[in-house]
Amino acid sequence: MVASIQKWAAGQLDVSSESIEVMANDSRLIIEGCNSEYQFSFTYGDKDMVSARCDSTDWALNLRITVSPMINGYVFQKDLPVGTILTNRDVRRTEIKKSRGAVTNDKAIIGRATTVSVKKGQEVNKSLLNDTVTRFVAKLNINKGTVIDRLMIEPVQESQINIALNQALTLDTIINSKAAANISEGSLLVKADILIRGNALFPLVSIARGAILSRDVLEERSYFGPLPRDVVKNFDNLGRATSLRQLEPNQALRYSDLRPLADISKDDIVTLTVNRGLVTVTIDMRATEQGYVGDQIMLENLESGRLVRSRVTGPGTAERE
Repeated sequence: MVASIQKWAAGQLDVSSESIEVMANDSRLIIEGCNSEYQFSFTYGDKDMVSARCDSTDWALNLRITVSPMINGYVFQKDLPVGTILTNRDVRRTEIKKSRGAVTNDKAIIGRATTVSVKKGQEVNKSLLNDTVTRFVAKLNINKGTVIDRLMIEPVQESQINIALNQALTLDTIINSKAAANISEGSLLVKADILIRGNALFPLVSIARGAILSRDVLEERSYFGPLPRDVVKNFDNLGRATSLRQLEPNQALRYSDLRPLADISKDDIVTLTVNRGLVTVTIDMRATEQGYVGDQIMLENLESGRLVRSRVTGPGTAERE
């Protein structure tokens, strides 16, 4: 009878039968059989209440209905397992009841993955979709120790729920990395499969505690595998520093191994450059405080004792506009 009410009310209200909901869920409700067709009408002209009656049994019942607004949405074309990457062949556009999370644009569907198994005809809802991530598959057997290049791998799309975020690898991370173990053709690469390539500074010789660190005793070198988080990657990041402990070759230099040296120390004689249009003047000044490149410090004129604020530009040098 519920389906009959939906069909009748839809015709009366000029809406689809799917938008009609009949409030007939009360367990105490008893619907008697009818030997003739049910007759329907709106009760007292109220479009929210339908009177159903059966002439053969002199039985009648009033049921409330609601009309849900319909929108253009999507349903699944077939049963699909969890993790399916959706294409335009997996869904079709149709009228659906307006609901929270209803998807109305195929751009929000295509290329995304199902979070659960879905049934044919089921409405496509945002809660059923998840983003995908690009993963990489070995196109051939890769031996341990091999440096991986672009021709050895290919991208595939996979549901984000199928991979832990800490296992995601980017193309830039994989290329020029080294295989940590033998990788079979068709295998999805994870972080444990590769030794990531990075750069770090390494001592060329044993360096005594307190020694100045420079290009004379250090070199920048590529390294495969994990490095300490505080590793010094290149000379640009080193600055002026001395070692806090004895350093040995083949041990990556860490920031915890060094003590930064100020570019200017208190009482240093500093060469100050003063720019006045096309005229540049240099003068020796005495530093009243220490500073690093970019710091503003006070310098004292050796003859007059006048103090001027200047910007440190390097070891023993500063400038003032």
